Amino acid sequence: MNILVVDDCPNIANYVAHVLSIHGHNVLALNHPAEALEHAEMISFDLAYLGIVMPSMSGFELGIRIRKLLPHCAVILGSEDVPPSEIIRFVRHGFGYLSAPFELEDLLSEIRRLCANGGRRPIG
Repeated sequence: MNILVVDDCPNIANYVAHVLSIHGHNVLALNHPAEALEHAEMISFDLAYLGIVMPSMSGFELGIRIRKLLPHCAVILGSEDVPPSEIIRFVRHGFGYLSAPFELEDLLSEIRRLCANGGRRPIG
């Protein structure tokens, strides 16, 4: 699976990318949303893990823009201290969500769930 990881914190992006690559995925880790959009125009990613809070563009907005380029791409948003109303908004868009810090199995489980549902998180 081709996976894009974007977080403005290099340590987080590199950790998530490392863990996913150990599990056999092709992973590109980036720290800037604009750079991620450029790559999404050239590479067909199957999944994107996006930090929510980034200085130039939120992970939510980035996820919407990636989906316009790659409608099949599953999106998982990750952050800490996100209000429940925002999580509901993510899920309504079919995005997965993980509250940071999260366990490796939580990430892998969310990937499996999204992939089993055509890249969209089921509502409910």
